[in-house]
Amino acid sequence: MKTRSYLIATTLLFAIATFGQVPNALAQAQAFFSGSYAGSGQGYEWFTPSGGQASKADVSDTVRVLFNGFTFFGTITTVAASTFSAAPAIVCTGLIDGTYQLNYDGTGTDSESITYLSGPCPNATGTESFVIDSHGRVIHSTATSAAVDPSAGTVNSLVLTSTLVKQN
Repeated sequence: MKTRSYLIATTLLFAIATFGQVPNALAQAQAFFSGSYAGSGQGYEWFTPSGGQASKADVSDTVRVLFNGFTFFGTITTVAASTFSAAPAIVCTGLIDGTYQLNYDGTGTDSESITYLSGPCPNATGTESFVIDSHGRVIHSTATSAAVDPSAGTVNSLVLTSTLVKQN
């Protein structure tokens, strides 16, 4: 009987210790992951313009965003150059915003929307997976999907990785 009471008490303490730390760890991760971040990304995408042929473009972007707990917003500049032709690179600038889900272990996902204000780039939506390290000072992300207005064309595939560094 004494052993059974001890086991129940030990199990209860373990559960409180384990599950009590998860919300605390999440709160700490969210506290680290707020403020202004800036950085860049690079990769490529296969894009088929409406009525055109698929082509591959080397893509790079720079962003400055403000994370405030569950949403983010900021500016983006995208440079895209055709991989297989001598066509000049295009430059587009715009606004980026979205929401994100942060896990207690510092990993997460986001959904974003990009509205270009200049240049020929079509507005886009997408998702990313990310990991935070250095106590919330550095974010590493990988794009997992992208889409544009169907009248502009189709993003066939995308490989884009980014690194952002906390500015404040």
